[in-house]
Amino acid sequence: MRGAARHLHNLIPGWQSAGQPGYPRRVFSALIIDADGKTPDSIKGMLAPFPFEFTVTHNGPEAVSIAQSVSPDIIFVRAELPLTSGFSVCNRLRRDGQTKTIPVILYSSNVKEEVFNQHRVLRTAANDYLRMPFDGERLVNSVGQVLNLNGKAKRSSQPSPQARPRSESKRTARPAEPSGEVEASAAKSGSFRSQREVLNLKAQLNAKKRELLALTDELEVKDRAILDAKHKNRELQAQLSDLEAGLLSAQELVLSSQEQADAAVRDRATVLKREEGLKVRLEGLQKRLKETETELDTTRTQAAEHHAKQDGIIAGLKADLEDSKKAFAELSEAKAKVEAELASTRDDVTALTAQLDGTQDRASSLEAELAKQAEDNHATLTQLKELNESAIAELREEHQAELTARDDAHREALARLNEELEDTRNTAREQQERMSHALQETQDAAHAESERLRDLIARTEAQALDDLDRLTHTMNEAEKQAREEITRLTEAMKAAEQEFIEDRRRIETELIDTREQAEKQAEADLERLEETSSQLRDTTADLERTRSLLHARNLAGQKAQQALAIALKLLEEHDAGQ
Repeated sequence: MRGAARHLHNLIPGWQSAGQPGYPRRVFSALIIDADGKTPDSIKGMLAPFPFEFTVTHNGPEAVSIAQSVSPDIIFVRAELPLTSGFSVCNRLRRDGQTKTIPVILYSSNVKEEVFNQHRVLRTAANDYLRMPFDGERLVNSVGQVLNLNGKAKRSSQPSPQARPRSESKRTARPAEPSGEVEASAAKSGSFRSQREVLNLKAQLNAKKRELLALTDELEVKDRAILDAKHKNRELQAQLSDLEAGLLSAQELVLSSQEQADAAVRDRATVLKREEGLKVRLEGLQKRLKETETELDTTRTQAAEHHAKQDGIIAGLKADLEDSKKAFAELSEAKAKVEAELASTRDDVTALTAQLDGTQDRASSLEAELAKQAEDNHATLTQLKELNESAIAELREEHQAELTARDDAHREALARLNEELEDTRNTAREQQERMSHALQETQDAAHAESERLRDLIARTEAQALDDLDRLTHTMNEAEKQAREEITRLTEAMKAAEQEFIEDRRRIETELIDTREQAEKQAEADLERLEETSSQLRDTTADLERTRSLLHARNLAGQKAQQALAIALKLLEEHDAGQ
């Protein structure tokens, strides 16, 4: 019944029927957006004398979508909401095309009146603003400004004043005119019969509706059966996919085993190649060792000859050593002269140090001047900041004047909108009168539509039964095929698994044999390499000792040559002096 009343309300805007016989009483719908559980109960209690259906939500971000689905007659929004604010919710409701015409009452417990006033001048303002705790009379008056609550209560609670004199005239005229009384009783009994017929028709209509609901339930049961069958089919397909995935994984394992076997063969070939490379390197090292031994013999012969020559040179150098001592005395005198020159150079360095100290003093004075200039710059910067703050204050005053002018313009626009709203309400009343005449036509059309839907449901039921039989047959065949395919795949999986196990065992055996052979070969190669390395180390040590001996002898020869050159030079100078 509520759905039917809501349907009539959607067909006829402003439809209400309080006090009108034969029409159901209209119920208002209200949406409350508040996260507090007590406040919605307070609003419900204050509006309890009036016919309201309430929907409560605390989800502010989803308020617009909820309002679109519920289509309430009025919306109560609290300013304090989690994740968002009531002002933002009101703005989004006003901007949405489906909810912008729904009255909105915004309320709060701690928002200042200045904030309410700032929101009133916006285009997205609410219809009214209330402060908590609520005043019952204030809340009812606020709702009455946007919904016709008082007129509805009067029409629903008070009888028509024209009906009383008519009934009184009937009571006064009854003793004088008995024939009129009989006619009135007959008319009353006729009205009772017509009311009974209407009730019988309504009962039949309700029975048909129940039959339609039962048929709808049966269709839903069949639809669910079809969906269950489809679900089973999907499950069988999923099982088939799982089996195929298992088969693929088994094939992948076989391929990986084959790859491992190929890798083992390649590793074996690599070990053989390494062995050949080590043999080649060993031969090269042996050749180099022989060449090194030959060079060592040649070096020893040359060293013996050079040693004999050096002995003769050393004997001559000993004779020249005495002359070198005399030259050393002369060099000592030259050293004394150089030290005197060094003392004079130190005096020059002291003078330069004094000049450097003077330069540092001048640098300190320049730093003091720079610090003073920085203080002057700081004072200038402070003055510039004060001038900037004064300019900002002047701009703020100009901006405040502009905001005041905009507020005046918003208030004028709000007054014009109120006038347009009143005109719209008058137009709505006229439409209400016109649409009341169209109600009977709508009922007739609804009855015809009910007959058409009844026939359509019968045809749909027959077609659904045929589809159900066809789908049942199809599902049975699909299930049979799926079972056969599952059996075939199971056998194939078992055979593939057995082959995989045999291949795995064979490959593991081959890998073990290959690994053992490779380890033995590697151990032998390592032993040979260790022997070769020890031989190389010994040869290298001998070469190092030979090189160090040769280097020492070369150094001794160079020193002897230098001493000989010095002695010859001194002799030449001595001969020239004589």
